[in-house]
Amino acid sequence: MNKFWILIASKDTFPTIIKHEIYGFSDKSTKIAKKIREGDLVALYLIPKKIVGFFKITDINIDSNLKFEGRYYGFKVKLSESNLPDKPLEFTRDLVDRISIFKDKKSWGGVLMGKSGVEITKKDYNLLKKRSEKK
Repeated sequence: MNKFWILIASKDTFPTIIKHEIYGFSDKSTKIAKKIREGDLVALYLIPKKIVGFFKITDINIDSNLKFEGRYYGFKVKLSESNLPDKPLEFTRDLVDRISIFKDKKSWGGVLMGKSGVEITKKDYNLLKKRSEKK
C-alpha cells in the first residue's frame, strides 16, 4: 500500500530536485528515508510555507553522485510523474487547520522543522493536491 509524504526542500536544493527529479536525504534522515517505497506519493514543500509540486517515487536508494548545493546525500530517491502547479500553494491558516499532522495549530511549523520529510494521510495529500489545482 502506498504511503504519502511531504518532503521538504530549501530554496538552495529546490532547483536541483526539479532539474534531476531526485530527492536526497541527509544522514540524520535515514529513519524516514527507509520508510519510503516505490509508488509512494510526495508533496514537495518549499521553505517557507508552500507546496510547489507533486511526485511519485519511482526508484529508491538510487546510485547517483549528484550533489545538492555542494552537499552529497547518501540516500536518494527518483521522482517522476511531476505535477508542478502554476502557482505554489501557500500554507494559509485555513489550510493548516485542515491538515491532520498539525496538532498544534499555532506552532504547526515545528512538525516540519529540521526534517527531510513527514508522512501524511491520503486525505491530507488529496487536500493539498486539490487546493493546488484551484490556483
